[in-house]
Amino acid sequence: MRDKSDKNGRNRFEIAFHLLKKNIKSIIIFEAIYKVFITAIFTPVLVKIVQIALRLAGINYLTNARVVDFILKPTTIAILFIVLLLMAIFSLAEMSAIVHCYNVSYNGGTVSVVDMIKTGTMSALRLIYPNNILMIGFVLLLIPITHMAAISSYATSMQIPVFVIEFLNTKKHITLIILVAYIVLSLFAWRWINCISYYTTEKMNFKNSRKASINLNRKKYFGLIIGFVLWQAILLLVLVGSYTLINAIITYSLKFILKNKLAYNISLNVAKIIYQIGQTIYLCMIVPVTFAYFTGYFFARKHKIREEMVIPKFVEKKKYSKSKFKKILSVVVVISAIMNVIYINFDFGIFRGSSNVQFLKKTMIAAHRGYSAEAPENTIPAFEAAIDNLADYVELDVQETKDGRVVVLHDSNLKRVAGIKNNIWTVNYEEIENVDVGIWFSDEFKDTHIPTLEEVMEMSKGRLKLNIEIKLTGHEKNLEQSVVDIINEYDMKDDCVVTSFQAKALKKVKNSDPEIKTGYILHVAYGDFSGVTYADALSINYSFATEQLIDDAHNAGKDVYVWTVNNAEAINDMIENGADMIITDDPVLARETLMSYETTPLVVKMIKLFMK
Repeated sequence: MRDKSDKNGRNRFEIAFHLLKKNIKSIIIFEAIYKVFITAIFTPVLVKIVQIALRLAGINYLTNARVVDFILKPTTIAILFIVLLLMAIFSLAEMSAIVHCYNVSYNGGTVSVVDMIKTGTMSALRLIYPNNILMIGFVLLLIPITHMAAISSYATSMQIPVFVIEFLNTKKHITLIILVAYIVLSLFAWRWINCISYYTTEKMNFKNSRKASINLNRKKYFGLIIGFVLWQAILLLVLVGSYTLINAIITYSLKFILKNKLAYNISLNVAKIIYQIGQTIYLCMIVPVTFAYFTGYFFARKHKIREEMVIPKFVEKKKYSKSKFKKILSVVVVISAIMNVIYINFDFGIFRGSSNVQFLKKTMIAAHRGYSAEAPENTIPAFEAAIDNLADYVELDVQETKDGRVVVLHDSNLKRVAGIKNNIWTVNYEEIENVDVGIWFSDEFKDTHIPTLEEVMEMSKGRLKLNIEIKLTGHEKNLEQSVVDIINEYDMKDDCVVTSFQAKALKKVKNSDPEIKTGYILHVAYGDFSGVTYADALSINYSFATEQLIDDAHNAGKDVYVWTVNNAEAINDMIENGADMIITDDPVLARETLMSYETTPLVVKMIKLFMK
């Protein structure tokens, strides 16, 4: 492949690097403002549109099994058209702003963020002209091309949802038609790839910009595509290399500072955070980086075929000082943070708005009786170990002593954990307050005592959420009300769910405080769950947690917790089936499996390699 040079002897890649570097501060600020705007305005509007579509389709909860039916509803199709139109408008505004910036950069000028926003907005508004209407379809077709590296990255790291596979298998003729149509349209898109440049820099309409792009790219499509793939590969190599280096430095540092297991757990969490930060930066910069190549090719080819260059009108702006640059970025970050707070606290936010869409929900990990493989079950050390090993929740059991204290204990008899043949309802708390329930596990936990629910609340507040199982013995005086009072005393309603095998216990909790979340524990789950008004969730043996059952429960407005899941294959199945909480004896394995599902298995393997 022979790169074409411009008047300064630079090939398309050199031009692309120059375009990125010349006005990099304006590009970063513009993209930050654009992404904050999309997050703050467009995203919640989009979520509300989805909510309206669900209501019009008569669906309360969008489960995997209902996605295809939902999409094929006439009302959904109409709303989808509106969404695609908005997407095209916003995308064109971003693309045009970036192309304008590069046009100015190529001609030696500097461009302001305001000028970029103005140009992008005016380009988007030109879509209202009849001879530009078809530009909408082209922009939508261009999005997968400009985001090719991101799509390929997700495709290799994420598992295809079951409903997608089922649709592809059952609608093979439709799938084939869509695939062929996309391939044909993509071929046209590559012929027209420089439309945006002509549309923006030379103010051509869509028809004329198509013709100009075809003339510019004539017989050069293969080289154009190969160069683009190479450019994307360089970008990914830089990102992956940087990510690996940062993780290596952090992991090795933690390994020398902390004990091995804790270092591993923290490294996993840090690796996920860095991965998410990297994804965010990548998605913010993917359009500027992609269009740097397209525009570099555009200028190199124009020079090669001696096509007239359109010199942009621009006003030299003052260079940003470092302090001014930091101030602008700080304002953007503050606005973003404010909008996130609004989303979390008000009903129109994306987090609440999407709560009835299954594949947008996150699976939580609950350590069964704390991390009971590392410390005595249902004790403070076991709960601390759960925190250290990245559990979101601990599942714990509560019972009532003779004098009405709420203690954390699984068995009604003290024999197994304390060597005492007394039932819990026959002793006052002061009689067992100093009983050793740790020595049976190992000498390391000698003098560990039975904690009260209040003690657990104190140590977990702000650090860990609680799945509190009420175990009724028939000798309780006021156990349910006491649990409600303790939760309210420590202001932990949002961080607790109260579960029980006994429906009457859940009914008492709901009657006392309807805002406290409850879960009904079932050995066997089947049938219609909509009538279970006293439970917000179903907690079931994972062997019964089929995708269909979880879909039915979700459609009835219930979350689904599964227990007790201790192997990677089963954990992965529960994540795929849409379980909301996985209760496990091995929170580390569950976190590794979930992280592999959310990012890529290579991240977990990389951290393990660095720990050796």
